[in-house]
Amino acid sequence: MGVVDGGGRRVDGAVAKMVATGKGGTRGKHHRGHAESELGHFSKSLFCFFASRAGLAPLMTRPGRGVLYSRALEEFLKKKTRAAAALLATRTARALDSPGRLPSNRHRVGISRMIARAASLAALALVAATIDAAGGDYLHPSPHPEWDSRVQTIYDAATRSVSRKTVSVWDPSPEKGLDFVWEPDPKLADGGLSAEGLPSGSGRLQWRIGGSPSYDPSAVFATYVGSLSRGKPSGHGRLELRTGEYLDGDWLDGAPDGTVLWVDEAGNRYEGLMRHGVADGPARYVSTNGEIFTGTFRDGVRDGTATTQLPGGTTYQSVWQGGREVGGKRPDLFADARMGGLLKAGTKAGQAAGFSISAAIDERINLESEEALQYETAASGDNTQFYPRSNYLMKFWKSGTNIDVQDHVLSMTSWDQVFAFVKVDLSSENSRKGKIASMSLDFSESQAFNKPMLSLYPDVGCLGFSPQFAIINQGWGKVLEPEFHFVFSDDKGNTSTPLDIEGIDDFDSSGNIDVLNSIRQAGADVNALATRHFKCASIEGLEACSQQFLAATDLGVIGKSIYRNEGVMLTNLVGKMKYKWKDPANKIHTEEQPFTVPVSLAALEVPESVAECGSGMSGSPEAAQYQDIHLPLNRKNYSISVPMRGNRDISRLVARFKFHADRSSIHKFRVKATFADGSERQSKPLELLWFRPRPDNFEYYDAGRKCDPGIQYNVCH
Repeated sequence: MGVVDGGGRRVDGAVAKMVATGKGGTRGKHHRGHAESELGHFSKSLFCFFASRAGLAPLMTRPGRGVLYSRALEEFLKKKTRAAAALLATRTARALDSPGRLPSNRHRVGISRMIARAASLAALALVAATIDAAGGDYLHPSPHPEWDSRVQTIYDAATRSVSRKTVSVWDPSPEKGLDFVWEPDPKLADGGLSAEGLPSGSGRLQWRIGGSPSYDPSAVFATYVGSLSRGKPSGHGRLELRTGEYLDGDWLDGAPDGTVLWVDEAGNRYEGLMRHGVADGPARYVSTNGEIFTGTFRDGVRDGTATTQLPGGTTYQSVWQGGREVGGKRPDLFADARMGGLLKAGTKAGQAAGFSISAAIDERINLESEEALQYETAASGDNTQFYPRSNYLMKFWKSGTNIDVQDHVLSMTSWDQVFAFVKVDLSSENSRKGKIASMSLDFSESQAFNKPMLSLYPDVGCLGFSPQFAIINQGWGKVLEPEFHFVFSDDKGNTSTPLDIEGIDDFDSSGNIDVLNSIRQAGADVNALATRHFKCASIEGLEACSQQFLAATDLGVIGKSIYRNEGVMLTNLVGKMKYKWKDPANKIHTEEQPFTVPVSLAALEVPESVAECGSGMSGSPEAAQYQDIHLPLNRKNYSISVPMRGNRDISRLVARFKFHADRSSIHKFRVKATFADGSERQSKPLELLWFRPRPDNFEYYDAGRKCDPGIQYNVCH
């Protein structure tokens, strides 16, 4: 390749080496030097071109990196494109050996094409190999990190303006040539930047493959969301890598430092302390095969006395030194497997005895999904669970959680495109091979989850006085015997006397709750609220108009429980909803959930208009080579076979599945591998909490309804 090395000398890769050593001919120094210079100049330009096309352009502008990468590229060219290099050498030799003349244009074109072809292959392959190699992030930094800078547009919340500023952050692996984008919390003044351009405060720092388009999600290398201090992750934050690995916890000076949850690419979980980016201190390590280590790490490895629980359930005291188990009474794998019921009786000598099965959410593809649609792996001593990572979704599974105001997240998702991606790994403990006969997913139970999933829809923004709200059920069970117990409250906590609404009809997908009588019982003049219009000259005068409304209207005991949002006078209903529901076995369950919902009492009508809302979410990313598993409901003791192809003498087999079902449901199963000698190996019990809500068919907008004019209310609140 035509580049200039650190001493200012031209280095022309395979061509220069061949010419310099005199191989291929005895032409004079003048002709050889002319050809070498011409080829060197061309190959240098060519390298820059292909480096740019392959995303390495930023490297060419950073001191010392062009040489580093060009040399690496030359080595790659020598090793990986030998045929192209050999043909290139032959053509160059012929050109240089042609008696009495310089290389012809035809030869130069041929040489140029070969260089182009070889350089293209080498550059593109080098980018892929370099970017996908282990390391290159805040968890696995290179030995030589350094500062990186770029100019980007920054929004200043204080002045509500944008400007172009230089941003500098700590680059953990500059040799990868990654680009970064800093997205500060909108509340940060001047984007959280210091005078030197170092960001501090909360935000999102994303690293992407150099030169890639900003709209391409596959080019994202790493994303850190959390707190920074002077350009380095510090405080609480979450790092997600393109491999599927992630770490959530405390950071200091650009490295994990403190309490963390660290899940590696395979799905193994480390829960404990880290110091300067290394596991160090008390921790719990849960392997995907179900083994659980509870003890101490020192300098990244197990060290000291610990408790180890094997996949079959056997627990024993272990002693570790420098990452090696040096004491304790570790049971053999077969004894533990028999204790856990994982092996067929009488198979001690069978092929299955040397194998283990692990199962985990495939984090690499999981992290390409929308954040609200990702699934989590949680291994315990008894089983391994897969469930939605989002606390928002998980609250629907739990009793006693708040009923929130409807935000349309569930309605805006394409649920028929959402999957739980699970990776199953059958592997030999000692790399010994076994002949596998079949693999299956053996389900003990698949049961629909009928608990109602409730949200509230306030009738705010159309009529000034609207004493009602809707309750929407996107779960699959009917709401039985609902009742409400509440007080009226403002946004500062001032409340009325307690009130009740009982005798409400059972409902399935939605119910309308009328609070007119409750407002009347509180002493408010409901006739005046229903018939009067409250005018206001401008948005700027809304606060004064709200005070005039409060002074001129008889509001009873809720008068001190009223507040303004934009141009709407509101009071909150704060209390608890009680109801019952039936599971698929017709067992009755009782629920009690707290709620807060605004009720519109009046509109301060002004001529201007406001507010737009955002867009929704799609489903999971496309995933090739995943067996599609459509799970049935309310079925027990069934099996799904896993297709087997190719050589069945294995030491390791990885199977991938994408699970989905028509409703929210709970699925309990094991993965079973049967070997040619009849022995069997099973995984720990697995449990999938699958989330899929009932379609939202609520009529949010009545086309025939006439709204009051001039209402100022941001429906995105």
